[in-house]
Amino acid sequence: MRAKVPGLLHFDTARSLDAIPLDYGTLVAVNQASPGWVGLWFERPDHTIVVSFVNIDEGRIYEKSLTIPRK
Repeated sequence: MRAKVPGLLHFDTARSLDAIPLDYGTLVAVNQASPGWVGLWFERPDHTIVVSFVNIDEGRIYEKSLTIPRK
């Protein structure tokens, strides 16, 4: 296991590859992450940000999501 470096964000294994979990919160933004991929930005009730990546050409969810804590 890697030591956690302060300020360094990490990817988590996505819990589902066929749906976006409801506990990711409210969808607040969408951006093109790279050709064919979009980032779906969610805000949880505690204001944590979760980014899920979807390949719109292949119709699949990336196997990792990014969680950004808020303080």
